[in-house]
Amino acid sequence: MAAVVAFVSQKGGVGKSTLASALAREAAAGGLRVNVADLDTQQGTTVDWHRQRMGAGIEPAVSVEAFATAGQALAVADRYDIIILDGPARTSPGHGRNRPCF
Repeated sequence: MAAVVAFVSQKGGVGKSTLASALAREAAAGGLRVNVADLDTQQGTTVDWHRQRMGAGIEPAVSVEAFATAGQALAVADRYDIIILDGPARTSPGHGRNRPCF
């Protein structure tokens, strides 16, 4: 069973992807089978990070995949030692359509 670490926040720009990629790199360097689940399918920060690393041949290799939901990401947990969830920013309930943000 994989350990699960989730970086989530209602606000964007707080360092979720930075922390997720740093933990992934260190865990992989320590010999763990790592998967980063990029749950922000619109921005894809950790997917971009992964592409840049692969293009530059940077080791250690880290698996990064985009998933629409945390449930989809957790469905592959048995293949890894650690799953790192990089969550998207979300607006507060009631935001939009002339309703106030809380």
